[in-house]
Amino acid sequence: MKFRKAVITLLVCTIVSLTAGEAGAESGKTSLHPGNEWSRQSAYPSPAKPKIKWSVDLGKDVSNMVIDSEGVIYVVSKYNFSRMLAAVSPEGRVKWRVELQGDSNGLMLYQDNTIILSTYDNDGSKINSTISAYATDGALIWENKYSDFNSFSRDAYVSPDGLIVLTGSRTQSVQNKEEARIVGITAEGEPAFDVTTQLNYEYISVSSPIIAENTIYFTASKGIKRQISKRTSVIDFNDGKLIRMDKAGKIIGSTAYKGEYNFTPPVYTNKTLYVQTNEALHLFDSGGKVIRKISAPAKAQSNNGVGPTIGVNGTYIFGQRVYDAKGKMVWSLSPFDVPFSEDYSVNTVLLDKNQNALLIYGTGVKSVNPKTKKTNWKLPLYQNIASPPVLGKDGTLYVGGTTKLFAIK
Repeated sequence: MKFRKAVITLLVCTIVSLTAGEAGAESGKTSLHPGNEWSRQSAYPSPAKPKIKWSVDLGKDVSNMVIDSEGVIYVVSKYNFSRMLAAVSPEGRVKWRVELQGDSNGLMLYQDNTIILSTYDNDGSKINSTISAYATDGALIWENKYSDFNSFSRDAYVSPDGLIVLTGSRTQSVQNKEEARIVGITAEGEPAFDVTTQLNYEYISVSSPIIAENTIYFTASKGIKRQISKRTSVIDFNDGKLIRMDKAGKIIGSTAYKGEYNFTPPVYTNKTLYVQTNEALHLFDSGGKVIRKISAPAKAQSNNGVGPTIGVNGTYIFGQRVYDAKGKMVWSLSPFDVPFSEDYSVNTVLLDKNQNALLIYGTGVKSVNPKTKKTNWKLPLYQNIASPPVLGKDGTLYVGGTTKLFAIK
C-alpha cells in the first residue's frame, strides 16, 4: 500500500552512492555524506587536536546519519521506545523530529533533497518491511510496505537515476526452502520489479545490494543447521555467491566463493568489487571474475557487520588488520589481536583526506596513521558509539553514541 503526503521530493531509503557527487548531480548540489557506503573515504581532513564542539541528546542508539550540502545532519535513533528520524543543524540545534513505525535499517540522501529510509516490523513469523521517502523538512512523500520477508537486508540502495533496490529472503512455498528476494522501486515509489533467485536453500543469508557499472550486485550464502547440544542448534552460513543482476531485475551471472558469514554488502571502488567473509577478503572484477583472495588469521577474523575499507593507495583494512596493495599484512589495529579490547575497532573505519584512519573503539574515537602505526590522538566520549564516523567539509567529525550525536572539531 502506498501513501502520498507531500509534493517536496525527498526519499528515505537505504542508498549507497558510489561518490558523493552522484547524489546531487541533477539538483546542482552535492551532499556531503549521502550514505554509509562511502563513509570509508573522505575528501576532507580530520581534526588535528580534537575537542567536542557540541553534543545533542537524540534519545538512544544514534546509529545512522547522512549530511546534505548545507551541512544539515539527518539522523536515525531510538526515542520513547520507537525509532525517530531527526534533522540537526550544523550548530547542533534539532530542527524537527519524525516518529517512525518499526525498527530502522539504513538511511540515505538522494539528489540532496530526498531522504530514503527503510524500516521493518517483525511479527514473530514474518518480517514486514517499509521503504519511505521524506522531504528535508520532515514531510512524508510516499511509503511502500512489503510483507512475506523472512529476513530483510540492512540497507537498500538508490542509484543516481533513482532506482531503489531492496534485498532479503522469503520461504519458497512449494519446497518450503528459503530463496533470495530482490525488489526494485522507482524514485516516485512505483514498482519496478519483484523477483526471486533459483537458489533454494534450507536457510539463506542475503546481503544488501549495491549498483555499479549499471549492474546490481549482492551476495547470497547457504545456511546449514548444526546441532551443538540436545536443545541447542546454530546455523552456519557458507558457500557464498556474488550475484549480478541488470537494472530490469534479470540475473545475468553469479560467481561462487568460499567463506563464512558474508553478511556485509560488496564494496565497489577502483573498478573492483570487494566481498568480505569472516576470514577473507575476495576481490572480483565487474564481470564477476576472481582477482584475488586475502586471508586473515583466525584470531583476527572480521566483524561480520562491518565492511572493509579500501584506501586510495590500495591499502585494505578488514578483520582488525591493515594490508598493503599486494595483500601482505602490515599491522593490527588491535594489539595482539585481542577481541573487544580497548582498541578493538567496532565499526567501519574512515580514512580522511590524508589517509589517517579514524576508528571507533567502543566508548570513543581515535585517529591512527597507518604508515607510522602510531596513534595521532584519542578522544573518549564516555558512551558506546553506534554509528560509523563521518567528516564534514569543514573538518568536523560526527559520531553517534548511546544517547548523543557528537560534533568534534
